Amino acid sequence: MDTYTAIDSLHGEYDGELRDIEGASLPLSYGRGLITEIKTIQTGAGLLDLKAFNLILLEGPDVEKFLQGLVSNDIRLIEIGHIQPNLLSNNKGKILFHIEVLRKAKDTYIVLTNAGEGTYVRSYLDHFHIQEDLEMNLLHPDQIRCDILGPEGLTALQELGYAANNFQWNFQKKSVLSISYPLGDIPRFVNIVPLSIYLDWTRALLEKSEHTDLVGFEALDQVRIDAGIPRVWVDYTRDNFPQEASLLSHISFTKGCYVGQETHARMYNLGHPNWQSVAIRVPVALQLKPEQELFLGEEKVGSITSLSSIESDAKQRGIAFIKYSAAEEKVPLAIEATGDAIVEQSPLATV
Repeated sequence: MDTYTAIDSLHGEYDGELRDIEGASLPLSYGRGLITEIKTIQTGAGLLDLKAFNLILLEGPDVEKFLQGLVSNDIRLIEIGHIQPNLLSNNKGKILFHIEVLRKAKDTYIVLTNAGEGTYVRSYLDHFHIQEDLEMNLLHPDQIRCDILGPEGLTALQELGYAANNFQWNFQKKSVLSISYPLGDIPRFVNIVPLSIYLDWTRALLEKSEHTDLVGFEALDQVRIDAGIPRVWVDYTRDNFPQEASLLSHISFTKGCYVGQETHARMYNLGHPNWQSVAIRVPVALQLKPEQELFLGEEKVGSITSLSSIESDAKQRGIAFIKYSAAEEKVPLAIEATGDAIVEQSPLATV
């Protein structure tokens, strides 16, 4: 696709390392280095090309009712111009897909998917679409998602004509959606941009602000770990329940029936998971890696799933998957049996 080629040429100008995901590239990193990209997110505005993250448009009078019976959160609570975290589960309550749902208008929603999962999520939704009055279409490749992360993101968008009180605005006479959706404490704007203007839109952002630069997915990953936000296929998989992944913020326990609801409600009201994801903080000097085993006394209670390279007070943050009993005690853990308890733990931001 010529336009995708032009966009990837822009990444090439910045020595971008790209990964192809079903015909759409995902920038992993740039020649400036990971530390510089993380700094851009922390203090400036980092542009992250997420065209590999497909978008699904659903519109029609029955959309709210349709989605309400499938997703884990309460669709009715989404205000127009806002995004809500959600899960799609199987009948046993285990996670199938992590998604976000954007409400664009009264009867119009956009489902934001993870890289390479758009067609699968659409197929899942279409499986349950029987008689509802709605239309469902992939926006790929006509619309592209680009996230802007960092405290200067709002200023960068305003330089191009965005107004904070209107999430739909125009650039080169084309409609752009820009929705505030923080990543932990990091300001973030999720932008949905027409393919026809995407390259000009990106270049304009880069040219108008000295604080704005391209960042890759690896920098995003470091920031989300530091913020205590678990990621699918890294910190949890389709073998896990939402409670195990500490994704209670993605679930409504009052909305009524949806696929997987019975299991989620039973675990919430009558029991607890056997395992749980927790945030951890460890001394940098230990030079730990993901998959490092963790112990409570002599008992092995789990392992580290993610570890950020971001340092603060000679410590780094991460995420671990441990036994629920160990998480309940909220006491430091060790990296060997009967070793010093030096791995601090706390609840994740998504609990």
